[in-house]
Amino acid sequence: MSNVKARILILCVILVGTLFSLSPHPVLAQDKVQVDHIAVGFEKLKEKINLFFNFSKTGKTKYQIALTEKRLAELRYVVDSEQVDLTEETASRYATYVGNLTNYVVKNNVASYKSEINSMFETHKTALETMRNKFTFRSAWWLMLQQDIDTVNIFQNKLDSLKASGT
Repeated sequence: MSNVKARILILCVILVGTLFSLSPHPVLAQDKVQVDHIAVGFEKLKEKINLFFNFSKTGKTKYQIALTEKRLAELRYVVDSEQVDLTEETASRYATYVGNLTNYVVKNNVASYKSEINSMFETHKTALETMRNKFTFRSAWWLMLQQDIDTVNIFQNKLDSLKASGT
């Protein structure tokens, strides 16, 4: 019984320590986000914990915008460093974050970020087109990046359905 309590205490200490080590994530312009690796393991766990403990709609939206920017930066890193074996996973992860952000904003009617997110999506499409064009036309990698562009278009249309009077 005391072993279980000790494990719970250790887990709580780790979680609290993780939360205090997390810095606030401002909304960043796409060109300012630089990465030299792909988030894995503990880094992804920290992101999920930070998202969970953002209680306001605005906080969650800002953080999801920052994560979407980061996923695009990771995709750019993979393409620029020619790690083609990671392109599929990274492109898929980026599309997931675009969908998560848009679905959250629409579901919670956070219309005050509609213009900012639409602008970000336009910038992302340009970046995705540049990355896509580094690959042979209609190759597997070209198609993956084209799919991300199509995904952004789909979610941008969904975002356009949001009424302008939200939070």
